[in-house]
Amino acid sequence: ETVLFSKDVSSAVLGPIISTKAGSFQGTKVIPLGQEHAVNAFLGIPYAEPPTGPQRFNKPKPFHFFPDVFKATDKPPSCFQVDFYIHLPWGDKNSSMSEDCLFLNLWAPERRTADKKTLKPVMVWIHGGGYVVGSSAMDLYDGQVMSALGDVVVVTMNYRLSAFGFLNTFTDDAPGNQALYDQLLALQWVKTNVE
Repeated sequence: ETVLFSKDVSSAVLGPIISTKAGSFQGTKVIPLGQEHAVNAFLGIPYAEPPTGPQRFNKPKPFHFFPDVFKATDKPPSCFQVDFYIHLPWGDKNSSMSEDCLFLNLWAPERRTADKKTLKPVMVWIHGGGYVVGSSAMDLYDGQVMSALGDVVVVTMNYRLSAFGFLNTFTDDAPGNQALYDQLLALQWVKTNVE
């Protein structure tokens, strides 16, 4: 029997530290329930400066380099939204919301061979919700099982929703389509930092 989705893991311990152009990150090593292959999970990696204060409705700015090892072990908060989705069967009743929400999660299968030159394919999942609800922190979008089964790197991202993501005042203070610029910056982060 194959488990395709489960928020429960059979084990989780601190994982390796990875170095990227954005800095070094320490995640957790998990073995998804019913799977034999381990996955390294790096959760809550900021890809943009917090979109708060004067930056609230502007295009995202890349996050500065981390001088120290960043502990990437916890799912990030969701972006502000109507909270009706938490009452759905796949909703996260314990999820927090914040304006500081531009984070991504990454699951990478442990190498199964000694060949360090063979790169894994990368799959980026952009959550649905009609640009008004949703989050990469939802258990529904946990990429550990897909990473283990598919031997693929899985990335999910948060992006601003509703008015925070699309308010347009036809000025530089709120040019509109912030959510799409968030997604573009997250994809650029993946292209620059994941191999």
